[in-house]
Amino acid sequence: MKKILGNPLFFSLLIITFYTLLAHAPLIPFLGFYSDDISFDYIGHFLGPVGLINSQMIDRPAVGYLLALTYYLFGDKVIHWHIAMLIVRLIGGYLLFFVLRKIWPKKITIITSITLLFLIYPGFLQQPIALGYLIWFITLTLSIVSILFTIYTIESSRKSYSFLLTLISLIFQTTTFFLLEFFIGIEILRALLIMSSFKINTKLIKKTVAYWSPYLITTFLFVFWRVFVFKSTRDVTDISWVVQNYYSGAGWLIRIPLEIIYSFLHTVIAAFFLPLAVNFIRIPFDKTVISLLVGLLSIPVTLSCFSKLEILTKQKNKDRSVFGKKLILIGVISVLGALLPIIASGRMVREYLVYDRYTITSMVGVGFIITGFLLWQFSGYKRMWLFSIFLSFCITSQLMNGFYRVANWNVQRNIWWQLYWRSPKIKSNAFLIFDFPKFTKNSLQNKIINSIKWHQIYWVDYQIWATGNLFFNYNDPPSEHFSGDFLSNPDVIQKIKNRVLESFVDRNVEYQKDYANSVIISTANDTSCLWVYDKDREELSQNQNQVVESLISYSNINNLGQIDDQESYPPAMFGKEPIKSWCYFFEKASLARQLKDWGLLSLLTEEVVEKKYQPQDVNEWLPFIEGMVVLKKYSEANNLIKDIISQEKQSDVFTSNICKMVKRLRTKAINIQCK
Repeated sequence: MKKILGNPLFFSLLIITFYTLLAHAPLIPFLGFYSDDISFDYIGHFLGPVGLINSQMIDRPAVGYLLALTYYLFGDKVIHWHIAMLIVRLIGGYLLFFVLRKIWPKKITIITSITLLFLIYPGFLQQPIALGYLIWFITLTLSIVSILFTIYTIESSRKSYSFLLTLISLIFQTTTFFLLEFFIGIEILRALLIMSSFKINTKLIKKTVAYWSPYLITTFLFVFWRVFVFKSTRDVTDISWVVQNYYSGAGWLIRIPLEIIYSFLHTVIAAFFLPLAVNFIRIPFDKTVISLLVGLLSIPVTLSCFSKLEILTKQKNKDRSVFGKKLILIGVISVLGALLPIIASGRMVREYLVYDRYTITSMVGVGFIITGFLLWQFSGYKRMWLFSIFLSFCITSQLMNGFYRVANWNVQRNIWWQLYWRSPKIKSNAFLIFDFPKFTKNSLQNKIINSIKWHQIYWVDYQIWATGNLFFNYNDPPSEHFSGDFLSNPDVIQKIKNRVLESFVDRNVEYQKDYANSVIISTANDTSCLWVYDKDREELSQNQNQVVESLISYSNINNLGQIDDQESYPPAMFGKEPIKSWCYFFEKASLARQLKDWGLLSLLTEEVVEKKYQPQDVNEWLPFIEGMVVLKKYSEANNLIKDIISQEKQSDVFTSNICKMVKRLRTKAINIQCK
């Protein structure tokens, strides 16, 4: 073992593996499906491989075939996708290491630094969206494979062998283009690495052009096909739509350079600081402390590892400053080249956890810039200290991002489980309108969160109908599926009031939005249970917003399934059923009240009292109180109401709800002053 650890190549790969696992692996067992994951899982499960292939025909046909293959391998086993993502990313790092080692074989410490920054780059926070972005990292890995074959071509002395290597490299190159068109920006990096493979002399440019020209030709051919032959039916990837909306006026002449500068600064500089700030206010304080501690503890480990690596490689870095400038130049040009096709197509890097996905083709270049800058400006132990701090930022950011995703998945699962308790089955004609919570706890952290726009998750309608049908209708055909939307989406309020019926096709999945069958569902804040609002009762939770209040009269709970409907247990991907505490009893009591099963409601009330469960929102006592009134347990009801009002400083909402109940039940047995 001592002999193996004394091998600088093996030791470098060990460092790369360790830090990649440290940053990305610890939270894998707790991650779930997010955003596009849900859409693709819905299509894969209910429509099969053909559905996945057809879903991508609108803009990236090749992706559909690769997505169908990967879904065939992993299905909806969440952890398999996350492990696959980690493995693919790690393989990409190994390949990049060997590419750089072929070019600079005596600079192992430096290329290890570049590789680590590439693998743990904190400006790309989409890795937990494994089903949606595994294809992106496969594409990135294939592009690195292509560059590796290019470097092998340069080293080959036999023409026939060089031709074969070039052909293989071109196949990988064009494959990446057909998978994700904006990967053409990586071609600048290929040219720079080709140039770096030669000694500086008068024939440097000529040699570079000679080796790069085949790739330049295929790039131009692909661009011609994409622009003039292929017709995308998805607006944002359709060339004519982009031209019409992005280049409609002369302003684009100024906008594109400014966007490139803005995205460059986000990608290279803000990526190491802004994600830390973003996730600091997104996750619980204890998770922040854990992430920071791991990051801090990594600093002495990094110092120790790189000190040993320099001893093993006997690296003296006499040309440190000059080589550092060279790396910076390569990095800056490659990042600008990677960003150019993205910006030119109307996209840009901004808002971490949303549009940071477009940093993926710049990650190698950023590694060059940071490593080059440290090499240029600092020497010896000072440089290692600064690199260790940069790496700790990366590790901390990735862990905080992981904690945020875990919390997000837990919230999603908890919401669906609560709805399952409230209604074990949902009718196919139901249209679920969700309003997700904001933070209400009285803390500085949550006050900051509520004041910042980008703390909100970007919700899309398929995160309701796709997730909900996977949860409730896993074994049922699409004809029996329900639909849904988010209240935050534009025009939803007016469409509910106008009882609009709309038909949609999203990635070849057809569905309807029937606003006449709306069911308003909300978690009013981060502490309340799930509320399914009922137009016949018009009860409000304590912190419910005015928009939901204005729509309660349109919420028809009869669109939910009945208790005698055949129900299916949620699939394993949603984890075990949560502990049955207060919210379980609130949901079951609400269902029992809807079905007028007063006997069951009485039993639920007795169990809640016996176990001394208490709600965060006193209005969640309402179904229990109504059960007491109907069963003529007036003394119990009055005592509970009196106790709540005496203890609650702000009981206006609760009092109003009780008054509505008294009026609806036409009882005079409840002692409360109503206007």
